[in-house]
Parts: sequence; structure tokens; C-alpha cells
Amino acid sequence: MLSKNLRKVIWVPLVAVAAFFVIGKDKLAGSKPAAQQQGPATPYSKEHPYFYYTKHARCRMECRHVSEEEVAEIYREGKVNRAKSDPGDKPCPTIAKEGYSDDGQHLRIVFANCGQVIKVITCIDLEKDWTCDCQ
Repeated sequence: MLSKNLRKVIWVPLVAVAAFFVIGKDKLAGSKPAAQQQGPATPYSKEHPYFYYTKHARCRMECRHVSEEEVAEIYREGKVNRAKSDPGDKPCPTIAKEGYSDDGQHLRIVFANCGQVIKVITCIDLEKDWTCDCQ
């Protein structure tokens, strides 16, 4: 039979390892989840430094010929589509805004309000089906 001290030496690490897997390493370490630790997928816009664009948004914008200025205009002037917005979205609430670009494209752009930064999630042309190779 094992002594009390030897049982403690074996038992304590086993409990710690089990807690690590049950609670999760991020919570035990006191760190933020991996999604919140990462920086922007692409650089902030020089023209609109409060926006950052996901790789997906950049790809959709390029494919659909939508500029950063048009994105900013839709953000300021566009109408909210409540059915496509999710104020409870995690980690940041999302809002879908719709409007027309300078060249007449009917766009829906999904933004995530993450405090001081607005993430541009995606850009959709509501009237034309573009062939984009975005992941």
C-alpha cells in the first residue's frame, strides 16, 4: 500500500491534468481564447484606420470590385438589414448594412463591432452572382 505522501504526489498531478482538459487550457492560464489573441488577418486600412478587413472580406471586395471607400460609405449611410444582423454574435456583435456603391452595385456588407475596431466580415453583391475563389 502507498503512503499518504506518495498518494498526494501521484494524485495532485492527475487532478491538474484532468482539470486542464475539463476546464480548458485558456481558462486555466487566464488567457483570452485564440480567436481574440490573433491580430488582424490583413492590415488596417490606411484611409479608414478603424476598420480591419478579414481575408475573406478582402477577397470578396477584390472579386466584386468594391473599394474601401465604398465599404466606409455603406457603413455610414447603409440601411441595417436586421434579418441578416446578429447583435448576440460572439465574440463581437455583427450588423449587416445594405446600400449602393458609386458604380451602382447593390451591396450588403457585414461588419462586426469589436469595440474600437470595426471588422469587415464579408461583402455581397445582391444583384450579381460573382465567381470568386475565396475560402
